[in-house]
Amino acid sequence: MSAVAIQVLGEKEVAIRLNRAMVAASRGDTLERALVGGAMLPVKAAKDICPKFTGNLARSIHIGGHVRNALPEGASNIGGNVNGPGFAQIQAGTNLEYAPDVEYGTSAHVILPKTKKALHWGGDGGPVLAKVNHPGTAAQPFMRPAFDG
Repeated sequence: MSAVAIQVLGEKEVAIRLNRAMVAASRGDTLERALVGGAMLPVKAAKDICPKFTGNLARSIHIGGHVRNALPEGASNIGGNVNGPGFAQIQAGTNLEYAPDVEYGTSAHVILPKTKKALHWGGDGGPVLAKVNHPGTAAQPFMRPAFDG
């Protein structure tokens, strides 16, 4: 068996560059960019699997502070991200008022008119009721499955 000798040239330069890379990686903005990059696939998956009645829910899902297109009516940026030395935090999701009802479902509940004496829908001749006993809705999870992936 023959012996192999290896000589490392530039050991000091390699150590300096590795140290610089570790310092850069521990900066909050670098960590935030990494988290945003990591969240892009689950955000896309959530948009793909969420129920689409009007499409507003899918269009409202985004990474906080990173809104590329106009958000639908009723949605706004969910907030900026936070970072500092050695840490970063991002937010991904939607702040549409009804999004939790879609994700988690609702139990049976009574719907009462807010500003009128009765509820009316369905155009002329549609039903007019003082209250509606809603049976609730089944959960249609889209955020958790997307991030559990």
